[in-house]
Amino acid sequence: MKKLSELIVEKRYVFIVIMLTAAAICALLIPKLEVNRDMTKYLPDDSNMKAGMDIMSDEFPDTESYQTIRVMFDDLTDVQRTEMLEKLEALPNVSSVTYDAQSPDYNKENHTLYILNTEYDYDSPEELAIESALDSDFANADMIWQNDNDATSALSPFLIALALTVLMIILFIMCGSWIEPFLFLAVIGVAVLINMGTNLIMGSVSYITFSIASILQLILSMDYSIILINRYRQEKEHTENSADAMKAALTHAFSSVASSAMTTVVGLLMLLFMSFKIGMDLGIVLAKGVFISMLCVITMMPGVILLFDKLIVKTAKKELHIPMKWAAKFSYSSRIVMGVAFVLFFGAVCILQNKTEIAYTLQKEDKIAEVFPQDNTLVVLYDSKDEEKIPAVADELEKDSHIKSVMSYYTQLSRPFTSAEMTEKISEMSTDIDLDKSMIDMLYYSHYSSDEEIKLTAGEFLKFLSNDVFQNEAFSGYIDDSMKDSFAMLQKFSDAEELTRPKTTAEIADFFGMGEEQVSQLFMYYSMVQNGGASEEKITLSDFTDFIMTELAANENYSAYFSAESIGKMEQMSDALSEEMMNTPYTSAELAAVLGMNEQQAEQIFQLYASLHTEEPEMSVSEFIAFVDEAVLSNPELSAQFDENTIYQLKAARAVIDAVVSEKAFSAEEMYGLFGSLSDKLNADTLSMLYLYYGGTKNSDTSWTLSVEELFNDITSSVESGSPLASFLDDEMKEKLNDAKASLADGKAQLVADGHSRMIIRSDYAEESPETTAFYDKLTARLDDTLDGSYYLIGNSAMNYEMKQSFHSELLFITLLTAAAIFLIVAVTFRSVVIPFILVALVQGGVFATVSLIGLRGDSIFYLALLIVECILMGATIDYGILFTNYYREARDTMQIRDSLSAAYEGATHTILTSGLILILVTAILGRLFADPTVRAIVGTISMGSLCAVLLILFVLPGLLAICDKLVIKKK
Repeated sequence: MKKLSELIVEKRYVFIVIMLTAAAICALLIPKLEVNRDMTKYLPDDSNMKAGMDIMSDEFPDTESYQTIRVMFDDLTDVQRTEMLEKLEALPNVSSVTYDAQSPDYNKENHTLYILNTEYDYDSPEELAIESALDSDFANADMIWQNDNDATSALSPFLIALALTVLMIILFIMCGSWIEPFLFLAVIGVAVLINMGTNLIMGSVSYITFSIASILQLILSMDYSIILINRYRQEKEHTENSADAMKAALTHAFSSVASSAMTTVVGLLMLLFMSFKIGMDLGIVLAKGVFISMLCVITMMPGVILLFDKLIVKTAKKELHIPMKWAAKFSYSSRIVMGVAFVLFFGAVCILQNKTEIAYTLQKEDKIAEVFPQDNTLVVLYDSKDEEKIPAVADELEKDSHIKSVMSYYTQLSRPFTSAEMTEKISEMSTDIDLDKSMIDMLYYSHYSSDEEIKLTAGEFLKFLSNDVFQNEAFSGYIDDSMKDSFAMLQKFSDAEELTRPKTTAEIADFFGMGEEQVSQLFMYYSMVQNGGASEEKITLSDFTDFIMTELAANENYSAYFSAESIGKMEQMSDALSEEMMNTPYTSAELAAVLGMNEQQAEQIFQLYASLHTEEPEMSVSEFIAFVDEAVLSNPELSAQFDENTIYQLKAARAVIDAVVSEKAFSAEEMYGLFGSLSDKLNADTLSMLYLYYGGTKNSDTSWTLSVEELFNDITSSVESGSPLASFLDDEMKEKLNDAKASLADGKAQLVADGHSRMIIRSDYAEESPETTAFYDKLTARLDDTLDGSYYLIGNSAMNYEMKQSFHSELLFITLLTAAAIFLIVAVTFRSVVIPFILVALVQGGVFATVSLIGLRGDSIFYLALLIVECILMGATIDYGILFTNYYREARDTMQIRDSLSAAYEGATHTILTSGLILILVTAILGRLFADPTVRAIVGTISMGSLCAVLLILFVLPGLLAICDKLVIKKK
């Protein structure tokens, strides 16, 4: 080492240039380093979740992923909620905004939640522009926002400045020159730049590593420079030449610096044995950093000290001296008590630390989540061959009150729904398709009864139109006012019983909306026609002539048949004939002979008289319309009383009435022949569609079920085949349906692949809690029992659950491995078994004490913080024990135990406190102020652990060394 020291000192400026050049190059490489924020990339190779994610990446490559920003407003009116939604949607780089005005997930008391989705990564210029717009555009609103970035990329400039300020204050207090802290910082700063730049060989580092590696490297390796400059001062007291003094200092300090660095490096390398590969990421970067710091101190620091030697002398100041004779006296006098106390202490903290809960996830402070808890999403990836077994699992999951939704091929597309359930399901789907219950009933009927021909009587059809069709707005585009009017007129003909019941003239007149007198005349004519010719009945000549002169001649419908001359002759004849002759009854033929009239005319008058002077006649609507059509309308003289439209309506009415009365069942085609002429809107397709609607409404079975996929396949098939159902859909609706089917196909592709399918579960379970663990226990047990193939759980809680299954055994393994490695290094360094046993036990006691204290204050310890503090404390703070033990052993060559303890305190305390305070205070500040909870937990735990370790080394180690003195001191 002496020759190497001489080379380094003699070529010191070459080494300075080499290191500065390397630092400059590495500084240019730092921006090219990729910072990975996806912690799932560090899952173990044998991880179930990692295997599932790899499969999912291969089979579901088009899965869309968005970054989200939650925005919460207070005290918005309904109008303002809509306005805010529109403003948020208009923000640049926002892909969409999720909000449901009816859901309590987005509206609670006076709070309103919007979720902004963007395709841009967190911390990208585009995503940061959204955050900036929220701060500026909504500055006057009562609003807070929270991005859902799980990671914070690096220390903020404020925290860096604060950490360096604390570090410099400690160095100013503890160092022997005002310039020394700047030299230390410069050299370790070069090491930090080189370490960060060389991280490029790793491809990427985690955001945790990127956040804390630099500051940890700085504080873990600062004591190397302190050891070297302290040794240089000691050598200068015996050597006038500064270069020679540095050669000697470097030769003698190398062992301390190297051993200190190697224990730290080895401790950090133990992180590589973590199954969770974040340990490898952190371990390599930190170990590499400490090693580079050691190289910089050994190769660069000598030249820097010599370069600024005069300035160091000029700025020299009195070092802070902390008298520790009292501690030496106390440690010696209470060594037995201290030894027993440590054994009891170690046993107690060993037991207590098992009571501390271990956390596998940490959440940022989130005021929005206090009002609107975030969803906990779990993906279950399973073999597609088990698809038929998933319904039972999904149905059971939906019974859990904590489960918000279960999205799988079964729940979204293949679950069977009744018609009523399907109506509700379609309304819940995020489409703009409006399929009402009637349409869905038609689809169900068409699916199950497509081969059955529907037949309806005319009466059933008319009643169906009136009671169902005309009342349904969905048919408004297919039925115009003229059709409604026509069918409204025909509604009175829908009751066969009513059509065949005899009615009086007044009832017939009211039924058809005709004049009663006109109907009476038709009734008389009907009687005449029915009697058909000469009647054998008789009437007196007096009554006959009187009827003609007083009733018929005065009736405008019959007065044309009797001239004034004929009436006059009839009056003369009545006066001339004898009373006996006038009162004698005659048949119609006899009356015609006596009066000299046409026999047919006489018979008609005879029948008219009989109809008017007998009991009021009655006729059914069916008989009446048939008589009018066959007898009246066929008589040119009588049909002249009706205009063409009335004649048309009467003939159409007869066709309908006959159809109703016959109670014949008609097919859709036959019914179109009956009613098709009523309106241009009523074409054959529309009528077929109405028949289908009748089947869906009247003939459906409520137990029939269809899936969403089957329903939309049926709709598409109907459109493509031109079935009656297609006539119900306009072009706009057909386009919407095609879009919806395409969306369903895309949705299916997100849930079903060639080999595997996905079930996505949204719940309000906490990301980590006993309830969440119980849920996962129950779910995995059910999946084990139900599925034949393998399955994979993917999600934050799934990752926590998976880690929890193996963490305790992994922690034990790393603890033993780290202790063994450090034990071996210390044993080789001291050529002793007792010393490494004492030092390892002390530091491990510090780890146990840290975990116990966290548990006693009611907190849980983050699993990663526990592993890191185990490795860092065992590697870094054990150096303090090594340093103190070295001084003690050296002093024991010439001093007694008590004096040796005092000498050890005198020689080691300054270095221990300088390095220890840096490690304790800087990490404590970061642990308080760092935004990311994961990094905050790690550095905060390091601070507490370092404090415990320093206290144990300063106040427990001396007593243990005194107790074991004979086993500790060097052998001759």
